[in-house]
Amino acid sequence: MKFGAFLFKPERVEGFDFHVFRVKPETGDRFPPDSRMYSNIAVFADNAAVKAHPSWVSQSPLGPARAGNARYNFFWDTVCATQPEHQAEQLEYLAYVDAHSRGVWLNSFYFAEHGHCVCSRCGQRHRESGLSWFEWRRREVAGFVRRVRECVGGELVLCLQPDPVCSLERYGVDFDELARYADAFNVVMFSKSYATPWYWEMLSRAFKKLLRRPVYVSLYVSGPGDSASDAPSA
Repeated sequence: MKFGAFLFKPERVEGFDFHVFRVKPETGDRFPPDSRMYSNIAVFADNAAVKAHPSWVSQSPLGPARAGNARYNFFWDTVCATQPEHQAEQLEYLAYVDAHSRGVWLNSFYFAEHGHCVCSRCGQRHRESGLSWFEWRRREVAGFVRRVRECVGGELVLCLQPDPVCSLERYGVDFDELARYADAFNVVMFSKSYATPWYWEMLSRAFKKLLRRPVYVSLYVSGPGDSASDAPSA
């Protein structure tokens, strides 16, 4: 078993086997990769991209994928997963980051949530595919990850939402399909309260059973702006 530290600054922490630096968090900010560390990149969750290109935001019958949309539990703004300019720029960026770090840990490489995306481009692509809604979304996500794999020569870790049951219907994520391209998976289980530890253990065991690649689990300790009292407790 290996333990890693998920960092907001490229400062190594003693006692860990490896370090993952957030070179592009969901804010859209970008930081230089560190060759000693893995680089974490959020692809479609990108506040800066949506601010610069409001028409790129992912759409649904329940409204856009914005942090202020109370119909969903969004913490950031999310670009449509089929937006071609954003995809192309992110793939180029991924290749650069991969060349300057130990590998890439990829976040938000899928659709924003259930019901997304119903923009005119997605509607046309879905109709032309002749596939069901869920199958079309699955194909779109897998196709993008395949292109990512072609850009990333180092280790590629795909970061998943902690839903072992409905990830296909919610995000277009097919675990078996993506295992063809991933070296490992990381299940992001960030919370400021772990009051029911059996719940997190259950999720971890479920993913370990389902995923056909090594599995990491991310637990929250502290982040930017947190005080000591904000640290999770049981």
